[in-house]
Amino acid sequence: MLRQYFTLHQVARELNSLAGMHLKECYTQEKNSLILLLENEDLFALIECSIDPQWGTMFIKNDYNRARRNTLNLFPAALGQRLLRAAILPNERIITLQLEEHRIHCIFFGGGKGNIIVTDSHDNVVDAFKSPKKLLATVFRPDSPTIEALNSMPGELPVAKALSTSLLLPGKEYPRELCLRRGIDARAQLASLSAAEQMELESAARELRDECLGSRRYYIYRNENGAPLLSLIRLHDSGEPEHILDSISDALLLRIRTARRERRYHGQYAMLAKALKLNIDKIQKALRRLEDEGRNEDRAQQRQLFGELLVAHGNLHAKGLNELTLVDWNGASHVIPLLPELSVLENANRFFDKAKNSRQARVIREQRYFDYLAREEELQRAAEEFQAVQDLASLQSFINRFPSIIRTMSRTSQQEEQRFRTFELGEGFTLYVGRNSANNDELTMRFAKPQDYWLHARGVSGSHAVIKGPDKDKPPKYIIKQAAAIAAYYSKARNAGLTPVVYTQKKYIRKPKGSAPGAVVLERETVVMVRPQLMEEN
Repeated sequence: MLRQYFTLHQVARELNSLAGMHLKECYTQEKNSLILLLENEDLFALIECSIDPQWGTMFIKNDYNRARRNTLNLFPAALGQRLLRAAILPNERIITLQLEEHRIHCIFFGGGKGNIIVTDSHDNVVDAFKSPKKLLATVFRPDSPTIEALNSMPGELPVAKALSTSLLLPGKEYPRELCLRRGIDARAQLASLSAAEQMELESAARELRDECLGSRRYYIYRNENGAPLLSLIRLHDSGEPEHILDSISDALLLRIRTARRERRYHGQYAMLAKALKLNIDKIQKALRRLEDEGRNEDRAQQRQLFGELLVAHGNLHAKGLNELTLVDWNGASHVIPLLPELSVLENANRFFDKAKNSRQARVIREQRYFDYLAREEELQRAAEEFQAVQDLASLQSFINRFPSIIRTMSRTSQQEEQRFRTFELGEGFTLYVGRNSANNDELTMRFAKPQDYWLHARGVSGSHAVIKGPDKDKPPKYIIKQAAAIAAYYSKARNAGLTPVVYTQKKYIRKPKGSAPGAVVLERETVVMVRPQLMEEN
């Protein structure tokens, strides 16, 4: 709900509290983020405008430290002008800051299509945050979408979807809240309601719309996936709000910081859980290998015996023999393989050398075995303590207690992940996205396991994507849709609307012999329709 129309409407209202201040600085020091510094005598205010595909929104900040390096000044034509007012284009996600001679339009479209544009009084573009050369001297006059009547929506649409599509109530939460209040199944088809019921529902939707636009209290809840959720009204199916605030800017800032902190926690937790398991498996495999080598210890004794029997043989200088059958001092017969190019004595010395090497290897192996045992014990203790980790603070405490283990564990995992683009999807699921055709082959044919889920935009070229999770269960539907939106974004369909994305398990994918890099064949598939974007909004 960060860049929903209702939220941005509240932002525009709050921005009007800064009317009369002058724009002193305009700069960027983070990708997709613009800072506006306004001053009025001894007062100052900061506006942060983000067009990030995931965190895009706009709010007033009380403090912000400009970095000494790697900052870029922007929009010189707008500097020094007084802010007259802020307004939002009706039913559209565009906030306009009206200055004395120019306008700054903040466009909060999803899928990486957001931008910040400066126009003159005649709507001619004079500067832009993204693609300024392409937009320069073009005219920016966006149309305002109109709210459609509910009875004009297709009857097969679910009621909640029809409310959203008509622009009466954007998003998922507000249509669902209205249906809850009216005692209507949000998933029922619109056609299941009579014409009179549809008219009553539309009237109630307009009332809820006014309630959202007129709200002066802002609520932070948890959605069904446990992520923080900003609402302009009380939601009756979301429990008690965690926070109630009086400023939309404060609410947005709290929601973003909470989500970022928790995403960082889940990302680090998933990486450490995976690395911990990987290292325990690796050390246990090494211990089993050393135990198997120890069971072959009699080979050193056998080599020593073969050397002694050969030395006791009469003709030590004989060559050209492939084997000798000799009897030891206990009367047991032994067939000793020989190298024909060596004499009997030279073969004996070869067995003595091998016996010596085996004895030295045994000493090293025993020391290594005890080192591995100590390492496994430390890893198992860390794994037990890791079960108590529940938040970012306890995760950091765990890292501080086991710094050497963390460094060793993380190295392999980080090297593995840096080969591909990675996205933490929540609930322990990670999405890996290929960077090019050869990288796609590596991701799909070598990195992915048979039970992992594989995705690709259908009918167009693009990156392969693989979901890895904490177990072998199928990822939840929202995780698959989130991953599919990212897979569509990294394809030729990036700028399309709804895009079909296929997904299946890796075990149903094969690569034909001689096929081009990145080319694969699917034996079975499921299709999901998504809008291409880096991350689906909560």
